[in-house]
Amino acid sequence: MSPHERPRRIVAALLAALALGTTIPDRASAASNPDGTPIAATTSDPFRFLLVPVRGAIGVDVTASGVETCLALARSEGWDAVLLEFDATRGSLDDGLAIANAIRMAADDLRTIALIRTAGGAAIPPLLACEEWLVLEEIEIRERDDRGIVVMRPVGADRRVIETLPTWGGDAESVVAEMNAMRVAGRRSMPRNLSKAVRDGRAALLDALVDPTLALRIDADDDAVVRTIPAEANDDATIPTDRQGPGILASQLDDIGLATMLPVGLEPLRMVLGVEAVEPQADTGVVLIGSDADERFARRGGLSRQVDQIFTVVDAVGSLTASLPWSVERARLAAPDRLGGRGRYPMVLGRDGWRLSPEGEKNWTIACDQCLRRWNGVANTTRELLALEERGRTLLEAFEPMEPLPEDVARHAAAVRTARAEMASMASLVSDWRRLAETARVNIERIEAMKSSPPRAER
Repeated sequence: MSPHERPRRIVAALLAALALGTTIPDRASAASNPDGTPIAATTSDPFRFLLVPVRGAIGVDVTASGVETCLALARSEGWDAVLLEFDATRGSLDDGLAIANAIRMAADDLRTIALIRTAGGAAIPPLLACEEWLVLEEIEIRERDDRGIVVMRPVGADRRVIETLPTWGGDAESVVAEMNAMRVAGRRSMPRNLSKAVRDGRAALLDALVDPTLALRIDADDDAVVRTIPAEANDDATIPTDRQGPGILASQLDDIGLATMLPVGLEPLRMVLGVEAVEPQADTGVVLIGSDADERFARRGGLSRQVDQIFTVVDAVGSLTASLPWSVERARLAAPDRLGGRGRYPMVLGRDGWRLSPEGEKNWTIACDQCLRRWNGVANTTRELLALEERGRTLLEAFEPMEPLPEDVARHAAAVRTARAEMASMASLVSDWRRLAETARVNIERIEAMKSSPPRAER
């Protein structure tokens, strides 16, 4: 997002907030005293937070620029926190790390709280970047019953809430590499204001999640430190993380003290946060995340459409060029005056000389019409080729200066490189197409004249 776009996005968010009935705090009275010192918050002030959905595919349904816009809005309005609702297990690890960096950088100004439904794969770095973790005791999922009807089924604390998902279809080496990258990205994502106990506990959890040979245990000491141990250790206090994922259950995450269980609702949230009142800022975060994802999708879709248009032109030129020699040869073979075809036009002798017989006149007209159709086909093909070449050049000129998103840079460069080579090849044929178009024009005029003046011989 450019520096000029972000203020417009924030203004749009404020307008959306007003449209949704969001309460915007009075910055003039809440920012500072006349002498410049901050005004102390009173206990009657509600805890204002912005809900930011991290759902679907990381990098597609939720992007770093969308999260950054939400964080910037929350800071500019002086809200207390952002509540990031996690329900994502798919996406790009690079995009997840970019989102995590935005959350981690915002921790100095905002309270960053993760509300966990399900988090995995690329969503793990953003999750680790949040200062506090809350995990829902129960969620509802969609599934089909025996009759095929979609119903909502409640799932409790026995569900996996954090899981690692290796690349499907990858070999062992690629999976290991991805897990190592996940470990590094997760450690880089944790904010610096975490306590040592929480940081070490999350690091142990991360190690166990990316290594199926490890489990977790809480040491019986004053600090209740979470440590990794071999998964085969026979200990009732062991929390396994190597089943189906590996992953960890909601109840287990609460057992090791890294997250607090939370029933659904604002009142339970108020109690867990330890405040007198909570005030969500409507659906502004949902609107911003959705609009950013739509905008990003439109930009990527626009790039794809441009590429498709260019190579549709290339394919069309290739097909027409391949068929052109045969089209020309067929037009030449259809000439009514070619040698070997005169026997089709018998003549009769009249008072004024030889002329075509009725059958000969009929065959002559048919032959001329057929030849005209074929030379017109050649003329139309050359016109189409010249128009396609011009359209291809125009499309490439518009496509080259486009600024693709980071994930599309390589695709854009490859498309430009290939299209330039194809367009150069087309340009070398333009003069031949023009000469052929002129040949078709001359032959069409000649055949039309022959049709209107059939052969005859005077006495």
